[in-house]
Amino acid sequence: MFFFISNAKPLEQLSPIRPHPSIFNLYFFGSLIGQFAAQLAFLIFMYRAALGAMPEEEAQDSESDFKPNLVNSVCYLVEQTVQLSTFAVNYVGHPFNESLRENRGMRMSLTYAGGFLLLLVLEVVPQLNESFGLVPIPSELRANFIAGAVCTVLFCNGWERMLRNLVPARTPPARVFITHKAELQRARAAAGAAKKRE
Repeated sequence: MFFFISNAKPLEQLSPIRPHPSIFNLYFFGSLIGQFAAQLAFLIFMYRAALGAMPEEEAQDSESDFKPNLVNSVCYLVEQTVQLSTFAVNYVGHPFNESLRENRGMRMSLTYAGGFLLLLVLEVVPQLNESFGLVPIPSELRANFIAGAVCTVLFCNGWERMLRNLVPARTPPARVFITHKAELQRARAAAGAAKKRE
């Protein structure tokens, strides 16, 4: 996905809308904090739900060797959901480069990765889940996971689009002939004044 983002083709026609010249602005930090808060809330919610549904004898401390259990299975699936959401939501596309629909490589990688994640969540192929070190997830917890993932992705997408529209980059003044002519006259006047002083 990093490869397909970095190889997104620019549009043939330049847009009058400009990108933000720096990351130090309200749009960037607002988007970052909003998405992070939603994703962290999803992780905490699913962690607590998995912890409550997991038998006590399966609990592990931080020093013990890895052993598949409900908590680390759910947290792995949440982390994969967050990664896919981050790529999909923050892909800018128009008006600067080709859209997600036009960037076939990026679109297909998101589709295949999302489909693979859904296979793991729904446990369509139990042997596949076992090879990834995932344990079976109770149906109620699985339903909560799917609902939480959809809500998180929709919120992050809406939040990003809202901030993109509310906090656009500043548009510089138009460099029309009248502006250029005024600047030229000022430069000539300054040059003339400097010659007189000499």
